[in-house]
Amino acid sequence: MIINFLSEKSGKFGLLKVSGDPVNPFELRQGNPHKTFKSGVSILEVLKVPYYVSAGTALGIIRDKNFIPHDNDLDVELITSYEKPINIEKIKYSFSKKGFTLIRTVFDGEYPKQLAFLSKGNIVFDLWFVYTDVEEDFVVTYSEHGKMKTPLSMVTNLKSKEWEIGEVKYNIILPNQPEEYCEMRYGKDWNIPKTSKGPWQEDAGNLEK
Repeated sequence: MIINFLSEKSGKFGLLKVSGDPVNPFELRQGNPHKTFKSGVSILEVLKVPYYVSAGTALGIIRDKNFIPHDNDLDVELITSYEKPINIEKIKYSFSKKGFTLIRTVFDGEYPKQLAFLSKGNIVFDLWFVYTDVEEDFVVTYSEHGKMKTPLSMVTNLKSKEWEIGEVKYNIILPNQPEEYCEMRYGKDWNIPKTSKGPWQEDAGNLEK
């Protein structure tokens, strides 16, 4: 993909390289989020990529037992390292075979920070890459808005567990200490639903700007 711009924020290897076509959020969520979610997660499981459901998708599952209606993407974080990085070509190929279109990438040097795919149902399946070898006791990724940190204890020895999403049962992986994760990510009032979604970086409690 063509690089659209260099971020004002730096990663480990310099300014982040951001590419991808802009997406109108009002055109999203016209399809079935369950179908996109099931398809995306199954790809990661077949590839045996370490992952956990994160951010607003995790918040909805933990708090509401459902996807948040006004959230326009599905969030998953992949656990990797600079020493042994994930093979992103396999990920891109597998998502493409299942009908997803790659619409956005963020790279720190040659290392991926974000791959966002759009499903046939106009739903974004957003992959963030968190690295275990940046800072002790944390997994870390970089975005164009700053550095994001999650305690390592929340994403170590993760196990699949049955969760209900809109009366559909899934065996999926969420962070350890799920309620503590939501508080870390969204603050002490995480369990109070909102009626709209603003810029994600305004709600990210684990973002160092």
